[in-house]
Amino acid sequence: MIYDAVNSKNIPQFIDNTIGFRHVRAKYSTSDVVLSLFGNSLCQGDYIFDLKQLNAKYNSQAFFNIPSADTIGYACQELKKTTIVETTTKGIVHELNFNNDLSNFLVALCVMTNQLDAKVRNYIVVFNNVVIVSEKQDVRMSCKKIKGFQPNFAVIRRLPVHIKNHNGNISANMIKVVLKKDVFII
Repeated sequence: MIYDAVNSKNIPQFIDNTIGFRHVRAKYSTSDVVLSLFGNSLCQGDYIFDLKQLNAKYNSQAFFNIPSADTIGYACQELKKTTIVETTTKGIVHELNFNNDLSNFLVALCVMTNQLDAKVRNYIVVFNNVVIVSEKQDVRMSCKKIKGFQPNFAVIRRLPVHIKNHNGNISANMIKVVLKKDVFII
């Protein structure tokens, strides 16, 4: 049923046309990668490597093209943007990663699926900035004095329209200032 809904709205083609196509020799498309991650999430997979179970169960299905976890990792690397490093006058180093193309894709997807109306200009944007506690090697000390990652999200009517990542030592107020600069154009 979910596959039929996704296909009836031409979402795979929309993903490939909006986010972009992978190399001509790539076996899996961008939509294969995105929809596999979506399927993994629907099956309560916590890690990319949980795709192995999904692939084992559904690899013979003609409707679902599931890449390996390694391929997903490579595809995500292709989408990665350069981290911006800024140092404040107090010497605090902020690492920010902006991928406005993906945020614009989220908004366009909401409009394409008729969940948001391009004519409406007064949507309420809800901002969420959390610290995800972690002991991984690339985490930083957060402004809350704990080690973790600190992605921030903006949603309209519970629909994600903006995602950014930073190193965790940036206060929510500063991120709101940055977010206001990134005006969402539907």
